[in-house]
Amino acid sequence: MGTSSAKRQTLNELRKIIKPSGVHPYPARIPLGHTAGQRRSLGNKNPVLILLQVDPTLHGDKLSQDRPVERQTLDPDLAKRPVLAFTGSEVSGILPTATAMNPSTQPHCRGVAKRLAAGLCLTLTLALGQAQATDQPNILWIVGENFSLDLACYGQKNVHTPNLDRLAREGTRYTKVYSTSPVCAPSRSALMTGWYATSTDMHHMRSHRSDGWRLPAGVRPITHLLRDAGYHTANITHIGQREVGTGKLDLNFAAEGPVYAGKEWGDLKKKQPFFAQINMPEAEYDIYDRKSAEKPRVKWVGEEWHPKVATPENVTPPPYYPNHKITREEWARYLNSVTGADVRIGWILDQLKKDSLSENTIVVFFADNGRLDARGIHWCWDSGLHVPMIIRWPTNITGPSQITPGRVDEQVLSLLDLSATTLWMAGIAKPFGMQSRVFLGANAEPPRTFAFAARDRIDETQVRLRSVHDAHFHYIRNYTPGAGFPTLNRYKEKCFLVKPLMRRLHAEGKLTGPAADLMKPFPREMLMTPRPILTKSATSPPPKPPPTKPPSTVYAPRWTHGKSPPPTEAISPSRRKSSARSQKKCTTGSAHRIG
Repeated sequence: MGTSSAKRQTLNELRKIIKPSGVHPYPARIPLGHTAGQRRSLGNKNPVLILLQVDPTLHGDKLSQDRPVERQTLDPDLAKRPVLAFTGSEVSGILPTATAMNPSTQPHCRGVAKRLAAGLCLTLTLALGQAQATDQPNILWIVGENFSLDLACYGQKNVHTPNLDRLAREGTRYTKVYSTSPVCAPSRSALMTGWYATSTDMHHMRSHRSDGWRLPAGVRPITHLLRDAGYHTANITHIGQREVGTGKLDLNFAAEGPVYAGKEWGDLKKKQPFFAQINMPEAEYDIYDRKSAEKPRVKWVGEEWHPKVATPENVTPPPYYPNHKITREEWARYLNSVTGADVRIGWILDQLKKDSLSENTIVVFFADNGRLDARGIHWCWDSGLHVPMIIRWPTNITGPSQITPGRVDEQVLSLLDLSATTLWMAGIAKPFGMQSRVFLGANAEPPRTFAFAARDRIDETQVRLRSVHDAHFHYIRNYTPGAGFPTLNRYKEKCFLVKPLMRRLHAEGKLTGPAADLMKPFPREMLMTPRPILTKSATSPPPKPPPTKPPSTVYAPRWTHGKSPPPTEAISPSRRKSSARSQKKCTTGSAHRIG
C-alpha cells in the first residue's frame, strides 16, 4: 500500500471512531468540540489524551503518517476518563481542537509493541534534536501586562524606555509575535502548558477556578517540567522593598498543585539554576480592591509616580478614537504606564547584575496580550494580539545563532512557542504532543506560516472570534452576529472611559470616519494588512515584498469548526478542489496543519 493510501486509510479509520460534534462555544465547562449532550454523558470526568505517532520529517501542509500509540494507564482513574483524540498534524503542528471518545471505542490495533518501539525512537529523536543546551542557564521571564509594540525600540513616540531599548541592543527583538488570546487568562494558560487553550478547554476567561477540573493527562505546567529537571522556580514580587511584580498567575487550572516553588528574589542566587517569572504591575487599572464601582474614575496602577513623558497635549491617539480630552488623557496614561514599567525593569536588570547573575541568565521580555485600551485587550485586532518580545543571551553561555546583539527577527511566531523554547533553553526536550514549537537552536522546528488566536467568553460577555496572521495579512472570522466594539462588558464600561464616551457621541451623531466605523457590528470576515514596524538593523535581512494576493482563508474555518466553507474567491485555485472535498468529508477530528 502506498504512503498516501496508508495516510488516507488511517485518517478514515479515525473518522469512524471519532464522533462528529457540533459547536458549543460559550459555556465555560463545555470544551470546544463537545456538544452539551456529550458533556452530560461525560459528567465531570477529566479528559485523557491519546497521542499519535508523528513522522518528524513531514512538515508544511503534508499529513503525517498517523498511527495510534498505546496509552499506558498509570492511574486506574485514567481508564474511566474520557479521551481526547488528536491526529498527527494536530500533535506536531497543530490543530487546536479535540473531540471526545468513549473508553470502549479507543483505537485498538495490532502490532502494539512495534508502535511503542517506534514511539520510543521518536521520543529519543526529539530529545536529541531539541536538548541542545549543554549548560543549564538561569531563565528570567519579565512579563508585561497588556502591552503592544509601544516601546521606543519599536518606534513608539512619547515613551521613555531606555532599559528595554538596551535589552534589545544586547539581544534579539521580535516584530511578529502574536498571543493566542487577546486576554490574560487563556493566553497565560496556553503559555504555561504549551497547548492552545482551545485544545484543553481553557479558552474561556477565568474558568475552572473552583470546579476541580484537571489538565488532560500528558499536559503539565512547564514549571513542573523545569522543576523535574532540577530548576528552582519562583514568581517574584519584590526586590528588597521595591515592588517589581504582582505575583499574578491567572491560569485556567487550579488543581495541579503549586505552579511555582517560591517568590523571593534572595533565593535565586542560592538556588541555581532557576526559572523566575516577574509579572509587571503595568499596564493595568487599579481594580484589585474590588471597589471600582464606587470610584468616579478607576486610576491606572502607578499613575501617581509614572514619569509624565506623555501628556494630553503631545500625544496623538489612534485615529479610530475621537479627538477628545478624555481620549488624549487616557492615551497619555497608557504610554506613561509603558515608561513606568521600564523603570521597574531597570531595577530588575540592575539587581541581576549586582548579584552576578547576568552572565548566566537568559532574559526574556514579552507581554501576555495586546495593549490596555478600549480597542486593544479583549479584541482580535492587532492592538489586542500583537505583542513585543526581546531575548538576551548571557555572556557566559554559548547562545544559538538566532540571538545576537541588535538583531531584529521578523518571522511569524505564536507567543505559545515560548513554552517549548524555554524548555529547550533548559536542555529539556518538549513533551511529545506539545503544540508549542522550538524556534531557537540548530535544530529549531520549521517556522510557522500562520499564528492563530481565539476569543471566547470574557467575563459576562459572550463573543466568539477567531484570528490568523501570516507575514503580511491578518484575517478575523466573527461567529457572533451583532457583536462589535460597543458590546457591553462591565469591566470595560467602568475602566475604559473612551468606550462610554464613544457610545454617547455616537448617539448624538458626532462620530465620523474610523471612529464611527468602529461602532458598527462586526462583519462576518475581516482582512487587514498590519502596519509597518520599525525593523531597521544592520543584521536584519531586507523585508520580503508582500504577496499580490491574501493567503487562503481555508484554514480558519477548519480550525474553528466553522460550518460554512470560506468564499471560493478567497481560496487559491490550486486548493479549491481539495478544499471542497475536505469541507464535504471533514469531521471535527480531522487533521489539518495550520501554522
